[in-house]
Amino acid sequence: MIKVSVLMPSLNVVRYIRECMESVISQTMEEMEILCIDAGSTDGTLDILAEYVRKDRRVRLIKADKKSYGYQMNLGLKEALGEYIGVVETDDFILPNMYEKLYAFAKKNNADYVKSDFDIFTTLEDGQRIFLKYSLKKHSKITYDTIYTPQDFLMRKQTIDIFIWNGIYKRNFLLEKEIWFQETPGAAFQDCGFRYQVVLNAERGFFLEDSLYRYRRDNINSSTYNSKCVLFNLAECKNLLRIAKKNRHGKPGTDDVSSKGVCSSCISSLCRIADVGAAGGGNEGSPGGISEHFKRVYRAWIFESGFCCWRGMDGNPDVRGKSGCL
Repeated sequence: MIKVSVLMPSLNVVRYIRECMESVISQTMEEMEILCIDAGSTDGTLDILAEYVRKDRRVRLIKADKKSYGYQMNLGLKEALGEYIGVVETDDFILPNMYEKLYAFAKKNNADYVKSDFDIFTTLEDGQRIFLKYSLKKHSKITYDTIYTPQDFLMRKQTIDIFIWNGIYKRNFLLEKEIWFQETPGAAFQDCGFRYQVVLNAERGFFLEDSLYRYRRDNINSSTYNSKCVLFNLAECKNLLRIAKKNRHGKPGTDDVSSKGVCSSCISSLCRIADVGAAGGGNEGSPGGISEHFKRVYRAWIFESGFCCWRGMDGNPDVRGKSGCL
């Protein structure tokens, strides 16, 4: 039986792919499959992946005909056979016991998902690496080893953990709830809709204090540093609104959780745009000018959509209303 299917989307990551693959095939868990979904790499990444296919029977190579992170992930989800789904970005790496630890906890607690702390790292010019632990308790006010439902995030005004690769997700749960990625072009923000759909639907979610994933912040080609990709975030927000409306007559509070996700996602993007564009000073054609343009677009769309008017469990609007977000 395959316990975990690891989805690994790639596009031109030859500089990082070998370290990443070694960390995955060296897992202490044997009963797993590794699905490498490549979107047409031209830098030698494909040759290295083919090498691992020959080396390890658990590795499968899937070639995507679209350069879309969401499309790649959906291909992997459709091909996966594991009881749980894991995600590893191909410029990162993981600790040897990551999936064994997450799976053991998930099975013991019949979890829809289990996520954990992780380390952010960067590599200096001399090769030295600096690691900094990211605590979900500190940044998202998470309580470890405690069951989470959609209502918990609403009633506690709980911050939703914004990462997807630091955990595993029950495959049958994803299929039953029809949780998929948006297949917009490029590789930025398509994980937003996925994570909020998970929170919206999961009745048994858990978080662990163990730091098991290593998240790279020195890849200049990462979507994190591409201000143009925030437009994809706008598409994610619109998709979440569609999901919110679809669930309006579902479980109490689902619409509110989805709306909270939309608002949080948009605000996060606004902050990122502001950070990237600050150096431009706001002049037309400068990064700052682009930043101000996107801010206006987001503000107009968010307020028009009414995302920021969260409702309490009694159905009455929150006292903050629309003005409480931006």
